[in-house]
Amino acid sequence: MNGYEARPPHRFVSRLLVLAIAGSLAVVACTPRTPGKDASSETPETTSTTGTEIEVEVDSDGNLLPPQREDPSQVATDVLEPVAGFEEIDSPPETVNDLLISIDAWLPPDLVAGDAEAVYSDTDGSHVAVVSVIPELTWRGDPGFVPDLIEALSGADPETPATGVFTTETPGGAVLYLWSSGDGFVVASSFDEEAAVTYLSGLEEQRRPNATWSTGDCLFLEEVEDLPYAPFPRDVVVPCSGAHNAEVLIGSGTGTDSDVFDGDAIENQRNYDCDQAYNTAFGDQLTHAPGLVTYMPDEDEWDRGDRYLACVVIIDRNEGRQVFSGAMTDLDNLEFTPEVGACLLGSLPADTIGCSSPHVYQYVGSGIVDSDTWPDADSTAFDDACQPFLDTLEGGPGTLEVFPIGLGPYAFENGERTVRCMAFATVDDVLVDVLGGFAGAWRVLSTDGVAT
Repeated sequence: MNGYEARPPHRFVSRLLVLAIAGSLAVVACTPRTPGKDASSETPETTSTTGTEIEVEVDSDGNLLPPQREDPSQVATDVLEPVAGFEEIDSPPETVNDLLISIDAWLPPDLVAGDAEAVYSDTDGSHVAVVSVIPELTWRGDPGFVPDLIEALSGADPETPATGVFTTETPGGAVLYLWSSGDGFVVASSFDEEAAVTYLSGLEEQRRPNATWSTGDCLFLEEVEDLPYAPFPRDVVVPCSGAHNAEVLIGSGTGTDSDVFDGDAIENQRNYDCDQAYNTAFGDQLTHAPGLVTYMPDEDEWDRGDRYLACVVIIDRNEGRQVFSGAMTDLDNLEFTPEVGACLLGSLPADTIGCSSPHVYQYVGSGIVDSDTWPDADSTAFDDACQPFLDTLEGGPGTLEVFPIGLGPYAFENGERTVRCMAFATVDDVLVDVLGGFAGAWRVLSTDGVAT
């Protein structure tokens, strides 16, 4: 899934966060992140538990039981600390406790994975009520999460402030100030507006790099969780000898070495390094099942000093993400060799499924990239390798498209030019589930599962 255009497309709509608010639903769209999407951060701090030996636990059917992960509330607690001119107090006035209650009432409970609260006082005696929030894993580190949350809860699109501190108001009239900690966010409120902003600005000034993953780390993601944005939460790192479902092939705080920000150069380096690591561990991406997810800094992160590069492997099966113990390289059935015409559910690479069952993609054949050099962003060589297959497919109640997977720059440098061409259908620019193969009659499934 790594490399130039060698990744499955999104469902062409932003990932949706549904928030239960006062008995109604509010929806906020956040920036989607796919394998290959730029998203990262850097820190020299690591939290590897790779060498820790634990007893593997199984249920009555012999399935691995989920491991115990660190409490996200502890991560939230670590964010809160005194800043210059402020000290924590243990017994705040009742009116300040009311501010904490207002913050808690404003936060959608389904969004919070962990939190911690504190009250600080400045030298003038002004009190600041503060709640540190760690959201559910899918939203951890999302750079657009705070403004999107404010928009979802208030209906207003907040402007990005130069200070990095956003402002909103609760239905009860309490003014809240929000600052992103990178992994989560901090909400502050005070009867002295300047004190609240000064406290959050102080957190920004003494911001420490967030904990990140190291080469060899093993991760466990719950069934409903997706890999987060960067910075990377340390509380998903678990011992490799126990149950886990993701492994870090490369995790380096100095993974990009350009003197100035060059997005293309950094992306090429990331793709090359991750593809080489993948080939060393498993073989080429074209014929192997582990999916490769890569991270790199964008320009804003670069300007903050981030140089992180990470390569993570996961295995998505039809029944869900594969959970295992020990090294992924020791597992059986790591090949990905579908027959032409095979249909796949929605993750690539993945197990095949009968085309008479609901599916998203269909493997329509192999294409050859006609290029002697790794394509730049303006090249169509990869897309051109798959376009002829469109002429072999039947029209239907949607628009058919094809895209290539399976070829990374390391394999390309070593002479490989073959890609697997996957077909998919969209309706109104939204990727849809279908029944039937694209070479014959096929139907689109509506969102309620009824064929149309």
